[in-house]
Amino acid sequence: LTMDQRQRDRIINGLRARIRWQADHGGQLLLMSIEVATLFRVGPRTVNSWGKTGRLPSIKTLGGHRRYPWDAVERQLRLLNIEVPK
Repeated sequence: LTMDQRQRDRIINGLRARIRWQADHGGQLLLMSIEVATLFRVGPRTVNSWGKTGRLPSIKTLGGHRRYPWDAVERQLRLLNIEVPK
């Protein structure tokens, strides 16, 4: 399958927006719920629940989405003896 120009533009624009958003928050690496869920082998809704209850620190975007600082995610992975990607 080939990617049409519209799909490419959507992906590139999304990436640009994420880079700008991260730069506005001190340049720290912020992960999306799906990325965190993959690391912990749980669903994205579980990760969002952790963010809402404070079990995992999160930052809420203007659009209402949660982002998770990598350092906090890494700390939890180590506490739970889950392999930390390098």
